[in-house]
Amino acid sequence: MRKDSLLGEIGLRFIKQTENLASESLNYILGKSPNTLKGFNELVKVFDDRLTEVRYSTQVYDQDDNAIPDLIGFDQNNQPTVIIEAKFWAGLTKNQPVTYLKRLPVNTPAVLLFLIPEKRISEVWSEVKSRLVESKIAFDELNDTASKRLCKLNEFHSLGIISWKETVDSLKSNLDNSKEGSVLSDINQLEGLCERIDSISFIPLSEGEIAPATARRNIDYCDLVDEIVDFGKEMKLFKTKGLNKGAKKYIYHRYFQVEGWNCRLSFDNYNWCNYSNTPLWLEIFGNGKDQWNDVQAYNEIKERLKHLEGTFPKRMVNNLSGPPLFPMYLKENKTKSDVISNVYDQITETIGFLSNDHFQLN
Repeated sequence: MRKDSLLGEIGLRFIKQTENLASESLNYILGKSPNTLKGFNELVKVFDDRLTEVRYSTQVYDQDDNAIPDLIGFDQNNQPTVIIEAKFWAGLTKNQPVTYLKRLPVNTPAVLLFLIPEKRISEVWSEVKSRLVESKIAFDELNDTASKRLCKLNEFHSLGIISWKETVDSLKSNLDNSKEGSVLSDINQLEGLCERIDSISFIPLSEGEIAPATARRNIDYCDLVDEIVDFGKEMKLFKTKGLNKGAKKYIYHRYFQVEGWNCRLSFDNYNWCNYSNTPLWLEIFGNGKDQWNDVQAYNEIKERLKHLEGTFPKRMVNNLSGPPLFPMYLKENKTKSDVISNVYDQITETIGFLSNDHFQLN
């Protein structure tokens, strides 16, 4: 059951920057009680047990990179050994995580942490690792659980993700409830805020969201679906005879075949929100006119292409209730023809993993 709180109900009505509200509340609680600070630092030490005696401050500006992390922890030597970025539903900024990693002190144990809702951990972690790969930053993934992620970057630095729920639990872990009732009340307020943000079905609109540019971009995504499939037909590879296009809740889609494989390309808002950061998605149902709704075909394709789940960024999502999902990533600052050609290449490459290896469905 969701924990109601004054902060959760009233705060969201007046403050649009929910991450700032939550991180300031967390910082207030950490400064109010040595026991909450101890509990939180014990959680942080899971990522590096050399991190001790850390005190926190919010919104610390650095003129060298113009980035403002939500929370920074300083050690006894005033070194920024813990950098925390709080997230709810916002995406990563251009500074995250690479610019923030550059802030970690040289030859000193330090960690960059993302604090996010548990249901977003897989999605955000995939994006974080993708950016590390793009920036040629080596890492060794060490921990993968429902509530946290951890990777080592080098002898001194780590990067991780923790959930808001685990954070709130850590604040309570060393609390003396009989003597710190007001602190417990504050923690409950923060918990209520986090649960309220996590549960709301409609995120309040922010400045700039209601704009013609947003509508224009959604139209572009729908047009891309058609133009990519039409491009495939021009290349004499995609076939659409007898297959339709259409729309349903959250989706605009187009069916086609490639080398006998039954496919659908979609502008899919649900997958974009929940699985990976791209609006366009490919589904492969099976091979042959009778394999559009064959669960065995779905499962054999998933098994054959399971190596795509471990790539950075992730190239396949194992949709348990249907055919496998393949995110089609869009390159930024490219012309429309370049985007169309690139997505076409991604589709043919994915089909190639099946066809070129003489994969046969039983």
